[in-house]
Amino acid sequence: MQPFFSFLFLVIQKKRLHLQSKIMKRHIIYIFFVAICISLTACSKEMRQMNKWAKKGNPDQKDSAAMFFMRHKDYEKASILFEEVMGLKRNTTRFEGLLRDYAQCKFSMQEYVTASYYYDQYLHQFPNGKGKEDASFMEAYAFYLQSDPY
Repeated sequence: MQPFFSFLFLVIQKKRLHLQSKIMKRHIIYIFFVAICISLTACSKEMRQMNKWAKKGNPDQKDSAAMFFMRHKDYEKASILFEEVMGLKRNTTRFEGLLRDYAQCKFSMQEYVTASYYYDQYLHQFPNGKGKEDASFMEAYAFYLQSDPY
């Protein structure tokens, strides 16, 4: 009789542990789902603001939106915004950074011919600029990446 009760006790314990593990799994899934929802809503507020600035913003807001899209690796949107802003800020102090960032955007989009052209433009327009060495290297590297393999 004793072995039967011990067996019954083990079966009950095993079912209790199984139920507890199921409940824990559900809790973990719920916590994970809530964390994802919170992160997506937090991200989407900023993304909505940047999209709003991209459509109907002044040049400074469009510049900020372009840098935001660059940081979040949305190079297509950033490229379009850089093109708009570069025309408006042609003779300002910010143009140097815009030209360098636009060339980097094109490089990140794997448009190496265009990137090398804009790095070259940067070197011609700002021969003593802050990113002169970087631009020179990136221009040569873009040429290297666009060339045929040996």
